[in-house]
Amino acid sequence: DGEAEWALHVLQEAWQKTKSRGLLDQMIIKAVREGRAKNPGVSSTWAKQHQPARVAADMRDAFALRVPPAVRDTILRDLLYQASDAKAHDAALRAVKEFRDLLRGRTMLWGAVSYVLFQAGRHRELIEWCADWKERPDREAWMMSNLAMALAWDCGPVAAAGVWEEVLAAGASNVWMQAAAGLAFTHAV
Repeated sequence: DGEAEWALHVLQEAWQKTKSRGLLDQMIIKAVREGRAKNPGVSSTWAKQHQPARVAADMRDAFALRVPPAVRDTILRDLLYQASDAKAHDAALRAVKEFRDLLRGRTMLWGAVSYVLFQAGRHRELIEWCADWKERPDREAWMMSNLAMALAWDCGPVAAAGVWEEVLAAGASNVWMQAAAGLAFTHAV
C-alpha cells in the first residue's frame, strides 16, 4: 500500500545518506529472490540490477519469483520502463511481443506497454493496443494520456479529444495539465 511504499522510500533515502544504500539494495534483492518481498516498492531496486537490453530474459526470470502478484507485476512494469527509458526500444518491443497475452491481461502492465510503444514512436501500434480502453475501468489517467498523444500525433488532435476529456474527468493526476493543454489544442486547431 501507499504507506508501506513511502516507508520504504524514506528508508532508502536515509540509507543513501549514510552511504549504506548498496547494503539495503542487496537486502531487498535477497528478500525478492527468497520470496519474502511483500511490497511492490521493491521493484525499482530489483529492476536496476538488470540490463535494459535483456528485458525479455529478465521478465522470464521475474515469473519464477515466488512473490505476490502485485510485486511481480510491478517488477515487470519497471523492467519495461527501464528498457524504454534507456532507449532499448527493440529489446522492450521483443519483450512485449513475447509476453503479449500476460501484459494485456493486467491493466497496470497494459498501461506500461502503452508507455513503451509511445516512447518507441509506435503510435499506430499503441492505438491498436489501447483499443479496449473503455473496457478497463481500472485504467489510470497516465495510461490514457499515452493513447491521447498517439491519437493526436497519428490521427490529428480532434481524434484525441474524447480521450483527453476522459483524463480530465478522472480528476487530479500527474497528467491533468497535459490533458487540459491537449484538449485546448484540439479546440484551437
